[in-house]
Amino acid sequence: MDNIKYLNDSLIYQMSLGSKELFHSNVWAWLIEKDKENKSFVKVFFRDFDFSKYEIISVSREYRHRDIIIWLLEKGFEEKGKEGHYYLVIENKIKSLPSKEQLKGYTEDFDNNKLLAAVVTGISNTLSEEECCIKLPDGKEFKWEFVDYKSIAEGIRKTLDEKGVCEAIQDHNNIDAIVEYCDVVKNTDETIKCAIEDKMGVLDYRFPNLAEIRLDDVAKKLKGSDFLRYVRERLDDSKYSVSGYEIKTGQSFNNKKVTLDFKYSNWTSDDKPWFCIGVQIEGTQYRLIVDRNKPHECGPTYDEFDERWFSLIEKSPSMRNDFCKYIGPKYIFVYKYMDISEENNSYETLSELIFRHLEEAKKIFVEMININD
Repeated sequence: MDNIKYLNDSLIYQMSLGSKELFHSNVWAWLIEKDKENKSFVKVFFRDFDFSKYEIISVSREYRHRDIIIWLLEKGFEEKGKEGHYYLVIENKIKSLPSKEQLKGYTEDFDNNKLLAAVVTGISNTLSEEECCIKLPDGKEFKWEFVDYKSIAEGIRKTLDEKGVCEAIQDHNNIDAIVEYCDVVKNTDETIKCAIEDKMGVLDYRFPNLAEIRLDDVAKKLKGSDFLRYVRERLDDSKYSVSGYEIKTGQSFNNKKVTLDFKYSNWTSDDKPWFCIGVQIEGTQYRLIVDRNKPHECGPTYDEFDERWFSLIEKSPSMRNDFCKYIGPKYIFVYKYMDISEENNSYETLSELIFRHLEEAKKIFVEMININD
């Protein structure tokens, strides 16, 4: 509660709420640019990088969709020449979560500049080791490093105390503001992590204290990611293998709700017929879903899978009809849901339920294959 009061009373924190990621990225870019000769603040993010061989030419914001780019010139090369030009990337994530696809899109050389290192930031690391490693066209791997907000705040604060580092900013009397900024970041980090730890091992998205300071969405996404990681670590793909289909797991966020998917799918980006069946958890709804491309209709689709699929759960009292549906331009989405409550929201209970239903989905495929044979 002390952290909540501190953040509520901080002008710096209130200023950060306008656009969380833009605010923090602007602060970091400003510090790195002002101190580019000493390179002290950039080392907060790139702790193992050898800066002795390079000069920082400039710092860019939102260039080629990257949050921060630090442009480097190798010592011994002329600035206007084509050789010796490199860059570093900081991809800042707090209100949204990073994805392997996004990092892959940002792992490239351009404008005669070679990418040497890249970091992604956030409250907690939601990426696996595999997702941080991007395979390059030449077969080599490029690894993104993760730096958490707490480490960033502590690094900036420590850097302020180093002799000579602050000369570039002292003339503008900004030291007090930077110190408060570091305190705000540390308090933000601690508040979110403590709230999530209080709900360790249960899928519970209620964070009323964080809602008061407009951080509940961040906590919800991290909580969803934590459960997704829990399931993925226990999901044996070979056990549920079905020819022509793969089990897809993923996370999205819409209308203040986290959506988690665990489903069989043969969807492709072209216009081939596709079919998905599995589990979706949106907020407190545990759903059994069937998702397929048109021209199928929702009613007949529900009837087709009612006895062997949708009947596996008791529908929620809040459901007015036998099933719910979404209809898109090229697809239909049919589902039935039960409620997730304190009685069944443990990670263990929900993961076992997901695995049980994936096994039932596999049986449906086996039956379909035998009928077609």
